[in-house]
Amino acid sequence: MFWLNYFVSIVVVGVVLIALTLIARGVSRHRLLRGPGDRTVNVLESTSITSSAAIHVIAIGSRRLAIGVSHETIAVLTDVPEVSYPCSEKIADNFIAVLAQD
Repeated sequence: MFWLNYFVSIVVVGVVLIALTLIARGVSRHRLLRGPGDRTVNVLESTSITSSAAIHVIAIGSRRLAIGVSHETIAVLTDVPEVSYPCSEKIADNFIAVLAQD
């Protein structure tokens, strides 16, 4: 019985040490402290041009950039202004009003 308790204790200590190591790695890389919306770089849109080239619209902080990506290079193509569609808000309001009538 002594050896069984000893073995279980060693296994528990090993599992705790592995868990603490994984948590320390996650915290040091800031993975555990950030939510999914807290990313610095987000890919907003992508489209393939050829089998080996694509254009991506990315957001880095408040900037939006169009970048060209191929097997060999990545190039910034242009800044992308934020587009606002005021008419879409009016359409949404009208749609909500129609739903509210029922």
